[in-house]
Amino acid sequence: MPGSWDAEIELLRLAETGTRFTAAVIGNGKPFDVLANVEIGRDLMGVVSKHELFLTLLNLSDDSKLVLPVKFSDPLTPARNNTPLNTEIRLTINNWKANEGDILKAIATYKVTAGVHTNVSTAESSHAVVTD
Repeated sequence: MPGSWDAEIELLRLAETGTRFTAAVIGNGKPFDVLANVEIGRDLMGVVSKHELFLTLLNLSDDSKLVLPVKFSDPLTPARNNTPLNTEIRLTINNWKANEGDILKAIATYKVTAGVHTNVSTAESSHAVVTD
């Protein structure tokens, strides 16, 4: 849990499409989701203007980026009662290819903007294996 003026990614995971289940195995080239559970502290929520997630999927087997970075951006309205935000951001990954047995991992940066101030957090997912 972040401090009242902080924001962070609580959990980043690869998941089966349309589910919340962590995917340990992903079919080669098949769509899957990356889920980021994020939280913004109550005081920061009182002045927030937007949040963004920058995601990169890595192929650890050949030390390459599997897909171009994916970006999520959404405006936020400040909470009048200073309630923290707990939400899940879902990004679907399509049009990718790897070799059977390759190991995938997602890395992400979460950025919250409040006027001229920003707060950032980073996270990485557990690994998933590619199967044909």
